[in-house]
Amino acid sequence: HNLYGGWFNPWSLIALSHFRPVIWTLHDMQPLSGYCSHSLECKRWESGCGQCPDLTLPGPRLTRDISAELWRDKSVIYSNSHLHLVACSNWAAERIQRSSLKAHPLTVIPNAVDTELFSPRDKVVARQRLGIPTNALVIGGSASQGVLDHPWKGGAWLRVALEEVWRRHPQALLLNVGCARNSEHPKILNIPFQRGEESMAWIYAAMDVLVFPSIAENAPLTTLEAMACGVPVVASDVGGIPEQIMHGRHGFLVPARNELALNQALLAALDDGEWRKQAGTSARHQVVENFGFQKWADSYDRLYKQECENDKGERVKVDLLKSMVLSEQIRLAAETKLKAERGKRAKDALLHDSEIQRVLSQPSIRALVSLGLVPGEFRRWWRKRLRKNKKT
Repeated sequence: HNLYGGWFNPWSLIALSHFRPVIWTLHDMQPLSGYCSHSLECKRWESGCGQCPDLTLPGPRLTRDISAELWRDKSVIYSNSHLHLVACSNWAAERIQRSSLKAHPLTVIPNAVDTELFSPRDKVVARQRLGIPTNALVIGGSASQGVLDHPWKGGAWLRVALEEVWRRHPQALLLNVGCARNSEHPKILNIPFQRGEESMAWIYAAMDVLVFPSIAENAPLTTLEAMACGVPVVASDVGGIPEQIMHGRHGFLVPARNELALNQALLAALDDGEWRKQAGTSARHQVVENFGFQKWADSYDRLYKQECENDKGERVKVDLLKSMVLSEQIRLAAETKLKAERGKRAKDALLHDSEIQRVLSQPSIRALVSLGLVPGEFRRWWRKRLRKNKKT
């Protein structure tokens, strides 16, 4: 599901894939590119990356542009591995088929949610739990850091869109789920990140509409969870979101980074209570029918069995794999020891330099050197160090 983050050596994928069938589900574009999790408008990932237009995107950070080198490494790894890929959306599948992974078999299995846990609940009780007026119009947004601050979630455009919403609907509130700090805005209620699905389901139940103005996505779970709870969604028309939401039926789709369209969609949703009720019911039905756990689990189960049946056993022996793993462990241990030794040498060098400075600053030693009462070797060293100090 995820190979970046520093916990896994991607070169090990070659050995692992020759030992057992490997099914890899791709959740973003990082495996396809030399750097980014989402390429936005850039298409350099199709041909080799390099000269990256933006090294500040969220996700793995590069201090210098080695995106072309990383892209080449990935291509070598992929061409020597046996993989069956899973895309969470048709949008992702289309990009995989244009990437260095295109030679591998590919299956589309959409993400899924627990439709029994995420289900409609009593809105009055849900709002009482949060201390929200029962007559408020509640817009919800959810993301790590909160929908307003997360760099992928379009908070800058949402802030502008909400100003007009509040002018027409003064009783409207924004539940900013995922933000731990106190809100300075009277119409924004920040709620810390929720680790329990039960508590999150109650928060969805308090919403009239979920807003999801991301600038990039693959197949988000937040939209599906809200829909399963009977909440219509106003979301950006990006990534795999249009495969989840039918415009006008389950919510509204708007162009990303367009505060005017986002504002108009939010107003349309808030102005029509009957539409919200019908859209919420349709959204719930959409998730139950197409994005429930059982359908998702059955799809993976079929894929696992298929890969096991197709496995001809032409793979490396266990002893060889153990040898590879042992070699990797030895390499990591040596690397750790080398880093520790380098750190010790650097510390020793600092101590050594400070000791030299202390010697150079002693008036008595300086006098002995001036009088020629020290060995010639020490006198040459002394003058060399003084020249070096003057340069620095």
